[in-house]
Amino acid sequence: WDSDIKISFKIINRDGTGKLQVYKEGILAHEIMDHTDEIINLFYNLRLNMYATCSYDGYICIYILPNKLFSIIKHPKNLYFNKVFLSANPYPTIITYEKEKKSFSSYTLSGMLINKIELDLEAE
Repeated sequence: WDSDIKISFKIINRDGTGKLQVYKEGILAHEIMDHTDEIINLFYNLRLNMYATCSYDGYICIYILPNKLFSIIKHPKNLYFNKVFLSANPYPTIITYEKEKKSFSSYTLSGMLINKIELDLEAE
C-alpha cells in the first residue's frame, strides 16, 4: 500500500466483542475479529505500515497492512493495557501504557519485553 493511499479504521464493540474495520480510500477493505473482548485502543504508524490494537481481553494484536496479523502480546499478569503505540525510531518497538499501574513498557515487534517503567507521580 502506497503512502498516498488514505487508510482509516473503525472500532465496533458490541455484545462484549470487538471488531475492527479497515478502510482504504473510504471503502471497507477488511473486517478483523481477532479479539475476544472490546477493543480499547488502536494506533497506526504510517512509517512502519503497521497498526496495533489492545483489548480488555489482555492482548495486543500487531498487524502489517493490509490485514496480516504479525504478532500478539499477552499481558503478563492477565490484566489489560490501556494504550498501545508503535514507534519507528530509533528502532521499531511497541510501547504500552497501563493506567492502573501508571507504567510504560516497551517490547520488540516479536513481543519480547525490553523495559518497563512505573511512574512515580510523587517525585519531582
